[in-house]
Amino acid sequence: QEANGLRIIVDQLDGADANALKDIAATVKGQWDNAVIFLASVSEDKAVFVAGAGSAAVQSGIKCGELVKEAVKCSSKVTIRKGDKTGDAKRIFNVMGLSVKSGEEVEITVEGENEEAEAAELKKFTENI
Repeated sequence: QEANGLRIIVDQLDGADANALKDIAATVKGQWDNAVIFLASVSEDKAVFVAGAGSAAVQSGIKCGELVKEAVKCSSKVTIRKGDKTGDAKRIFNVMGLSVKSGEEVEITVEGENEEAEAAELKKFTENI
């Protein structure tokens, strides 16, 4: 789907682990620099999210941090990961410690009683960017 010159890609790929989602997001960003990507999966009984944006999308003002802000509204445990570093997404200093910059991919994992419903809410949020 396209909106305001951006290619919005939102998909749920159950069974895909975090690394597979990150690989897919990197491939999409390589093909379309105007892409805003939000992928979700349920793998090993955990909800996993990966968000990313191509360079043109970042230049247009898209901030993947907005996705993270939405994720922290979840009642479940929310973990954010960049590379080998992880932090509690509900603690600002943990998130700041990851030094996430515009255009970089992050992985968000949601674990808890409401993870499926919260995954659906996050997906809905990304569809309305």
